[in-house]
This record gives sequence, structure tokens and C-alpha cells, in this order.
Amino acid sequence: MKFYEDRFKKTKERDFCFWLLFPFFWVNRRKKTLTLRAILRCRSKNPVALSDFVLKIGEVEHWLGIKTPFYDIHTPKEKHTAIIKIVIYRSDLKKLKKHNLVCLCKKHYNSILYNGLNNSYKRRHSPLLRDRKNGNIAYFRQSINGKLVVTVRKEMEVDKLSCKVREVLGYLFAKPISLFERKRPILMYEKYGRYEEGASILYEKLIDEGYKKIYFAADVNMLPSGYNEKYRKHILPFFGFKHYFIFFRARTYISTEQISRAVEIDSPSFLMWKHCRIGDDKITHVHLQHGVSYMISMASSSRSAARKSTKVPFYSQIYVVSSKKEGQYFIDCGDYDWEDLYVTGMPKFDRAVLNEGADKIVIMPTWRPWEENLALNNPKKTTYYKLIKRIQRLIPEELADKVFILPHPLFNIAFRYRGSKAAKVNYNEILKDTKLLITDYSSISYDAFYRGSNVVFVWTELKKCLKNYGENSALLLSEDDAFGDICYTDDELKEAIVKGYYGEQDQKYIDNYRTIVEFHDNRNCERVIESLERDKLIYR
Repeated sequence: MKFYEDRFKKTKERDFCFWLLFPFFWVNRRKKTLTLRAILRCRSKNPVALSDFVLKIGEVEHWLGIKTPFYDIHTPKEKHTAIIKIVIYRSDLKKLKKHNLVCLCKKHYNSILYNGLNNSYKRRHSPLLRDRKNGNIAYFRQSINGKLVVTVRKEMEVDKLSCKVREVLGYLFAKPISLFERKRPILMYEKYGRYEEGASILYEKLIDEGYKKIYFAADVNMLPSGYNEKYRKHILPFFGFKHYFIFFRARTYISTEQISRAVEIDSPSFLMWKHCRIGDDKITHVHLQHGVSYMISMASSSRSAARKSTKVPFYSQIYVVSSKKEGQYFIDCGDYDWEDLYVTGMPKFDRAVLNEGADKIVIMPTWRPWEENLALNNPKKTTYYKLIKRIQRLIPEELADKVFILPHPLFNIAFRYRGSKAAKVNYNEILKDTKLLITDYSSISYDAFYRGSNVVFVWTELKKCLKNYGENSALLLSEDDAFGDICYTDDELKEAIVKGYYGEQDQKYIDNYRTIVEFHDNRNCERVIESLERDKLIYR
């Protein structure tokens, strides 16, 4: 319990705090419920009665069963004990977000339940409650900070028994071999097994340069047509035995995604996290980034997991950044050091081109994670959908056939109005033909501007969005260093669309952009490889 006692010493200003001991989970398939029963410990400076509290899962109030002698006792006591029961019904899943903190709340104060089963992070999770009608699953889990969370998401490949068997076999075969390997394999990947982003470009460059033991985990059905056999022989079929076998042998991982996504997003794999915990001096993750990070600040509470100071030290992590300005942001807001950064430029920009005659108007706001489950069940009710619809209505009629909506995959089925085409192709291919990009604060704006497209920023809902990102949220990009017109009203947006479509990039915006993205010579891969070789993370 020392680990948890130390947590509470750091929060002495709290009047009370709760944590769990010995949680027990089970699923009742007949009643369609997921149940947690555990011992609840309460530490309080003042008299406390559990009848004064309400249980919240995310933002939804929930029933809490309590068996305790101090349920209505108001006598001062430093510690209290109770037995609690939390039941989640299948019908509750539509009300919940993707990740929901479990809290006991009194008035306007939230106290987070801590799972006291372990004194170190082991990524414990409950059995899965399945909603086969909607394809959703739900489970309790322990977060990286020891908090009790209910996760509701779509069922994935990793939830299948056959996939779990391949994972266990890969682990069992890899561990004995890894004891004697001097030069370990390097694993590259992207989420969902896609072959795209900077990882695929850097992978082909490494193979061309003759580096050994480089592998890329990908869905073979997503490889481009006519794919070169030189690269194919190093491709690992996603979710295959070889994928897991190489994953558990590797010590260097290179991707735009976290190591946890080398298998699948939100995978509750215990073996994967056990492997990652072998020591921060033994495993290195080189984060190539999806886009330039100079947008939503890491100071935001919702992005706290990206900060170095809040990470559980499983492995060392290196970020690829595009300038000293972006690097300084990682240092100031993310608590990183210059040793944790490669100031080289992002590999994906090496192949960022704009086709002659590009004439598309692409609409792509930033994904809003707080609306994820609403998007799965009723996408037309989301503010994300409504924003795109409003932007499209403001586009002049003579340009309506030029519009291409590039939404998050969850929203694809929602966009079938006014003859619009929802994106079904690689975003890189779409940006090659983009004359004007309209977004709120998506990092794809850096990609589009790099190619030569104009960018328009729609900040009509900026304050509301920042509030949803949590405390200390801020947009780093400002009117002083933005590289496109900023619109706060519909009239401003109408004017900016016409100006951006028919005009060229403004020199002021070019100068602003180059303070954030320094490199424009298409040699970013070469600089990344030099840095990897200097740190002895790759070898010929």
C-alpha cells in the first residue's frame, strides 16, 4: 500500500479520497451486465457519510451498491472501509464516452477511485461485456495513473480468441530467442495496419540504404498496387504470428503511433505491457508524429499523457520535430530535454507534393474525442458534423463540385448530403489535388501548406472546444504566427474561401510557417537516419 499512501501525501489539500482494494469482476451474459465488487477505502480528515456521495461514470450518474457500517455515520475517522458493487448494463453503453473515469462525487467535488489491487502498473482489465447488435464492448481497466476507468469501444481483432492465441505463442517463442540476440529486429508500423504516413517512407529509405533487420507490420491488403518485392519480404502480416514474434523480440520501435498501437489501438494486452516494462534503458520508441504538434498545447489536462513528467517510465521515447521552435514547445510544455528530440523534419514531408492543376476544396476539422461514442451512434448530432455542414453551405455554388470532405473515419457514413463525397482514399492522395484546405486547428494544415495549398482556419467554436480539452487548454497557433486566414464569423469565412481558392500563398504566411517548419529540402529521412545511426538504434 505504500505506493498509494505516497499518492495521497501529495494531495493533502483534499478533504477525502477513495481507492479500491481487491476488485473482482464478472460478466452475466443472461442479464447482460458487467459487475465490479470491491473493498472501498476512504481516507478523510472530516466526518464523512457515503450516503452524501453519488457515483459517476464519466459524466453519467450511476447506481452504487454499498454494504458498510459507516454508510450514514458522521463520526470523525481517518479511514473508512466499505464493500461496493457497480453494475453496468448493456443499455448503458450508448450513454458513455470512449474512456470514462469512475468517480465518487460530493457536490461540485470529484474524487477519483483508485484501483488498489497492484502497487505498480500492470494494465489490469475486467472481462468484456459485448453488445453484438452494435458491435461495442465495455470493460473496467486500470489507467496508466492507477485510476479506475470504464472503456467503451468497437470490438476489434485483438478481442478474438484466435488472435490472443497467436499473441501468446509469439511471446513464448520470442522470449528465449531474445535472451541471446545481440542485434535485435527493428519494428515499424502504423495504426490499423495501414501502410502510410512517415513510417512507410522511412521504412523504404532504410531498406534502400541496406539497413538490416528492419520490419514493417501492415495489413497486406492495404499495400499499394505493384508494390516492390524488395520491400514486401520485410512486411509482417498484421495480427499474424510473425507480427507478434518480432514485436516481442524488438527493442526499437519506429512509428507515428505509441508502442501500444503496434498491435491495435486500445488493446488491453497484458503481455504487451509486460514486455514494455523490461526497462527504459532497453526499449526505445522513435515517434515520427502524424503532424506538427504546434497546435493544442500539452499543458491541457486531456493531453497530459503526452508529457514526459506524467509518463510511467516504461521505455525511452524520442520525438521527431520540425524546428527548434517546436522543440522548445516540447521542452516548455512537455518537460522533455533536447536529448529526447530529433530536430530533423518529419519524414512524410519528403514526398509531400502538389499536382499541377490542383483544384479541390478539402474540409477537415480536427477530430473531437469527447464526441466519439455519439459519433458511433448518431453522428448527425455531433458538433463535428454540424461544423462541416455549415462550412459547406458557405462555399459558393460555382465551387460546390470542388468540395471534398475528409472526415475522421467514424464520420464517413454521415456525409451523404448535397452530393458530397466522403473520403475513402489515403489522405495523402487527396492533398495532392488540394487547392484550399478549410480546418479549425488540425495539424493536417501544416501538411497542406507545405505542398503549396492555401489554408483557412475556422475558429468560431474554438473556446468551446478548448474547454472540452480540459484545464489549462490553449491553442499555440495564434493570429501572430498563423499561416492562413482566421475566420470568426460566416461572412469572414465566405470572403476567405474565395480569396484562398483563387489566390496564391501570402508571403506573410510563408514566413510564419517557416518559423515552425524549418526544413524544405525533402531530406528529412536522411537526417532521421543519421540521428538513428548516431544513437546506434539501427545497423547495416
